Amino acid sequence: MIEFTRKNVREMSEEIADVLNKYGFKNTGFRAAGASFYGSECTFKIQANIQERAEGVKSIGEAALENMARMHDLSLERLPCGRKLVEFKRRNHTYPFIYDGGPEGRRKCSLTSAKHRFGI
Repeated sequence: MIEFTRKNVREMSEEIADVLNKYGFKNTGFRAAGASFYGSECTFKIQANIQERAEGVKSIGEAALENMARMHDLSLERLPCGRKLVEFKRRNHTYPFIYDGGPEGRRKCSLTSAKHRFGI
């Protein structure tokens, strides 16, 4: 191999992920993504995700949603129409609330809209 190409970088990425998944930590999934290459140099980003969370451990989005719901008197229970608040994205200032719309799928909404739909 004289220099890297898209094809062999993709193959190496898959092999790296396979090795990490085989010899890595339990309940952790690995992915080699975001490879950049030029000439004879290649760089990979390795992502690790915990596949099974311990009971009672919440994601950052779930914890933020509980805090915001408490602050703004929002209900976290599923409504009769099938909607339920599921996540809060701190960096999304326009539409930070994510709710499960039932058959419509996941939707985003503003604080005003969340108060209107999920207010107590």
